[in-house]
Amino acid sequence: MSEEGYIQLVANYADWKAVKKIKIDDKASPEEIMYFLMSLSQSFDSKVEFNLKKALNLTEIENVIKEAGATKKAGANEFANLIEIINSRKTSQAINAQVDSKPLSKDEKEGLRQACLIYLTRKVLGNNGIAVDYSQVKIPGTRVSKKAKVE
Repeated sequence: MSEEGYIQLVANYADWKAVKKIKIDDKASPEEIMYFLMSLSQSFDSKVEFNLKKALNLTEIENVIKEAGATKKAGANEFANLIEIINSRKTSQAINAQVDSKPLSKDEKEGLRQACLIYLTRKVLGNNGIAVDYSQVKIPGTRVSKKAKVE
């Protein structure tokens, strides 16, 4: 007996139109499902970043990212320095300067702080050849590059 199911995403609002769907049956391989889920993750991450940039002025955070630099592949010493930058007082100040200016509840501000730190961490490590999520994976069978925006 064949069990069938679907995973689907339908996004339809002003700046995001997307339809992604996969049929899951006996023929669907774990790899196909995994790649589909990674493509959803890439789409979600792109939209989270897009909306974070709409919610806050990320100039100070972008400056910290630029100061961290970029290399093809960070070694142990460079990695340690990147972690120091991510956990630095300067990073906290850059994030807090933006988040604290928003008229939000304590919990909402904490969520926004965490989103900013994740954004900065992904950028700093990613710019230095350290993959921290699925955004850098080239999904087989797609024409979308890892740098392209899925919208």
